[in-house]
Amino acid sequence: MKRKLIAGCWLLIALFTTLPLCQPVYAQVPHLIRYQGQAVDSNGVGLQGPYTLTCRLYDAPTGGNKVWEEAQTNVYISGGYFSIALGSTTSISSVDWSQPLWLAIQVNTDPELSPRQQLTSVPMALMAERLDGPITTVGNNVGIGTTTPAGVLDVSNGKLVVASNGRVGIGTTTPSDALHVRSPSGLAVVVAESSNSAPGFFDGVITQPDGVTTIRAAHIAYDNNTSNSGFLTLYSQGTSKIHLNTNANSYIDGGLVGIGTTSPAYKLDVAGAVRATDFYTASDVQLKTNVTTLSNTLSKVMQLRGVSYDWNAQAQSVGATPGKHEIGVIAQEIAAVFPEVVDGTAPYLAVDYTRLTAVLIQAVKELKTQVDQLQQQVNTLKTSSGLQK
Repeated sequence: MKRKLIAGCWLLIALFTTLPLCQPVYAQVPHLIRYQGQAVDSNGVGLQGPYTLTCRLYDAPTGGNKVWEEAQTNVYISGGYFSIALGSTTSISSVDWSQPLWLAIQVNTDPELSPRQQLTSVPMALMAERLDGPITTVGNNVGIGTTTPAGVLDVSNGKLVVASNGRVGIGTTTPSDALHVRSPSGLAVVVAESSNSAPGFFDGVITQPDGVTTIRAAHIAYDNNTSNSGFLTLYSQGTSKIHLNTNANSYIDGGLVGIGTTSPAYKLDVAGAVRATDFYTASDVQLKTNVTTLSNTLSKVMQLRGVSYDWNAQAQSVGATPGKHEIGVIAQEIAAVFPEVVDGTAPYLAVDYTRLTAVLIQAVKELKTQVDQLQQQVNTLKTSSGLQK
């Protein structure tokens, strides 16, 4: 009786590439192809019972060359449906999967079921297709796209190398540290991490065209020991130019830089003392409008106090030392007279002492005017009383 194959379904292709010229690779996936199909007779009735299924792979949908064959006995077909694993009796490892293939199935001694079913890819096979060439094993080394692997794993002659000591190289077959990245332009990055009990670091170097000379570009270190600190150092031509030490609080947040504080409120917020030889403030007349001379400054200054004080414990949050004796002014008192020199954006009021200079300049000039006027009055009295010589 004539039989035919109604439909077939490929469930899994476990073998996704051949291993030409390879020694055995450990932990290989099973070289099996799970296939389900339906076989019916000429009346469309599904076959029932145990059968011998002979499976063949061809390189064409009709005719063509047979590239593989196996026979599976006692395959139970129920209602015409069957499920088999190709490669169960005859290995399919030698099949060239780079070519299109079609499966033909013969029930007992009857002619092959028709039509032949083309093998299609599954995600694993599609991923394997992206490999840079065949897989080769030499001893304990595996090469992908190379027949002479330089390490335990070598992809495309050094594009990615895992050395026997566990180091990983990208762009180099001789990684000098845990991770070594080298580009054709000569840029190399070496990254290393120590054990939990010792300091670790990330190190960046520039390799010169000679491939030997290196110049350090950046260095980041850390220590899990709470008594030690981490740091970041940036170099120029091998010389340290910027050094940040985490022994004290330093923070950069959205364009705000904090030194001694992790919550900066200004472009530069320093919680502590600052030493410098010069501080310049932009003051060019070309930058200003509505320029008006201060008036009545002397009387306003007389409303202010110069005070001495000790910082309290709360002042420690802004970098002050509790108990330290200082002299200055009270921000609230300054704000009542000269609000322009007081800032209230932070949790505590702050006074711009440098801008008080302008107030003091005008106050001294007003005082000088009053002194001159009094001197003139004294001179007039002396003249009128005959005391003036």
